[in-house]
Amino acid sequence: MQSIGQAAKELLERIQVIRSTTIHSPMNNSNEYEKRQDSSKKTNPDCNKCQDENGYIINENGMQLWKICECVPAKKIRNMMKSSQITDGFRQLTFENFETKGKHSQIEYSFLMATVYANQFETIEKNRHNSFALVGQVGSGKTHLLCAISNYLLSKGVQVIYFPFVEGVNNLKNNFDELEEKTDRLKKARVLFIDDLFKGRDKPTAWQIETMFSIVNYRYLNHLPILLTSEKNFGMLCDIDEALGSRLFEMTRGNRMELVGKQLNFRMTDFE
Repeated sequence: MQSIGQAAKELLERIQVIRSTTIHSPMNNSNEYEKRQDSSKKTNPDCNKCQDENGYIINENGMQLWKICECVPAKKIRNMMKSSQITDGFRQLTFENFETKGKHSQIEYSFLMATVYANQFETIEKNRHNSFALVGQVGSGKTHLLCAISNYLLSKGVQVIYFPFVEGVNNLKNNFDELEEKTDRLKKARVLFIDDLFKGRDKPTAWQIETMFSIVNYRYLNHLPILLTSEKNFGMLCDIDEALGSRLFEMTRGNRMELVGKQLNFRMTDFE
C-alpha cells in the first residue's frame, strides 16, 4: 500500500506539471493579453473604443473586468434595421416628414393616432388590443405612417419585420422547402408590419388566405402586435375570410381607422 507521504509527493508533482502547461488567462497576464489585443486590432473599426470586440478591459478595485461597450445597443438597432426588410427608402419615412398642413382632417387624425400608438406601445404591447391599422383610400399616407411607427420602434430596440403582401407571398411561394422557416419568422417577430393586405385581386387564392390566417392566428393567440395597412376595409376583409378579418378587427380595437374619399389621395393633388 502506498504511504501517505508518497501519495502527497506524487500529487505535488502532478500539480507542478499542470501549472507548467496551463495557459495563463488575460486576467492573470495582462501584458500578454494587451499584446494579443494590439495585434488583432482592425485598421478601420466601426468602434475605436472596443475595436469591434463589443467590450473592453477595465481596472476596478485592483481587478480586471470585462465591460460591455457603449456601441453594443447601437449595433443591435442597426442589425434590427437590416433584418426588418424595410427598404432604405421606407427608412426615411418618419413622423417628422409626414405632411399634415392643409391636409384633410382624416389624415390629420390618422397622424395623431399613429403618434399616440407609437409612444404608448410598450404599455399596451401585451394587451389584446395591441395592434394598429389604417385601411381604405389609396394614397392617403397609410404606409408612410406605419413606416414611421416601425422606424420609431426600431430606434427604441423593438424588433419589427416588414411584410409587403404582394412581394411577401411571392417570396413565400418561391421555395416551399423554406416555407415553414419563413412563416415561423413572421409568426414570432415581436412586431409584424403587413403592408397592403390582399392587394392585387378581388378574391385572394385559398393558399394566400390560409397562409395569412396561419400567421395572424398565431399572433392573435400569443398577443403579438400587428401593424396593418390595406385598401380593403374590415367589412371587405371579413368577406374574404371572417375568421381572419375578425381577429384583426379585435386586435386593432381602439387603434384603427378607415380613410374614405378620393380627396385623400395626395398623389393626385397636382392634377386639377
